[in-house]
Amino acid sequence: MLVTKTAQQNILMIKCIVAMTLFIVTARPLFGQSTSPLPPPPHQLPPVHDSGWTKLSDPGVIVHGVDSPLNLTPSTEFPFHFSQETTDWGQELLEASTISRFRNGFYQKTSLRGGWIGKDDTGFGGSYARTNLTVAVGVPQSVVLISPTFEIDMFSGPAGLDVPNTVYATYLDIAWRHKFNSQWSSILGVRPGVFSDFESSFGSGYRTALLAALMWEVFTETLTLVGGAVYLDRNDFDILPAVGIIWVPASDLRFDLVFPKPKISKRIQHRPFVSEDWIYAAFAIGGNTYEVQRSPSIADELTLRDFRLALGIERIRDGGTGWFIEAGWVTGRRLSYEAAPAVLNFNDTFMVEMGLSF
Repeated sequence: MLVTKTAQQNILMIKCIVAMTLFIVTARPLFGQSTSPLPPPPHQLPPVHDSGWTKLSDPGVIVHGVDSPLNLTPSTEFPFHFSQETTDWGQELLEASTISRFRNGFYQKTSLRGGWIGKDDTGFGGSYARTNLTVAVGVPQSVVLISPTFEIDMFSGPAGLDVPNTVYATYLDIAWRHKFNSQWSSILGVRPGVFSDFESSFGSGYRTALLAALMWEVFTETLTLVGGAVYLDRNDFDILPAVGIIWVPASDLRFDLVFPKPKISKRIQHRPFVSEDWIYAAFAIGGNTYEVQRSPSIADELTLRDFRLALGIERIRDGGTGWFIEAGWVTGRRLSYEAAPAVLNFNDTFMVEMGLSF
């Protein structure tokens, strides 16, 4: 199928990005708070000592677009809290406190995100969007996160390039996070889904990704070792190691050096028990494998691959909602087919992505 009529798709995506930017800037009740909020009353303060809380990863297992095949960024707690004695909070403790990355209950958040990849000198580029809902089921020591997700990718390129105008992905992320004791925890994930242009049968479009990782908190709140593997069920990357360290030398600095998505974050603003603003640098593997129909009427498997370096800023509100904006460089861009083998390489380009959750 030849790539045609992409101008309207690009205009629509630009309008969405502009509208989201204006919304983030102008929606002060949702995104903006006073830089010096009043401390909450004593009966609303969380316990000072959180040794009984669990640090585990965000719900994402394998995420398309600028996200990675694995995101093992530990959070301060489960979606549910232990009942512990509250101690008096002084200003020093207020400033050092962290916010919760999860809500205390079943519903966690709904997320929307979209991005744009610029055309290189060959004329190949595109845009994408994703939406998902996350809920939590379980007890503090063992929680299951469930996230149904829908994605759409739209491509634009020179006449004669044999790729679909649009491909889709619909899948269900299920992640089970379990704490064995104060130092050891694990995460197991499965992602069944369909990745296709929806113009051919669902034979090879159905794929299942798997994740298994073990986490050892060597020094409480400071150093965590991660070891495991992720099965992507892609034609380019089948199995990847999930290994690295998570080092938090200070409450406002994080080194999430876990392959395949390392990330370095620096907190630039902190409103105790309200929100935090962070700037970050991250690496991610983009792309996926889709079942598509090539011209003329040839069923095949299309694999897109790239590597992304991004700089961004994000606001994380207490409970895990918030927004982010990032820009970066895209390299190692490749398009390949399986049934009628063909490989095309593209030059480096740039990207912009933003999103919000509520």
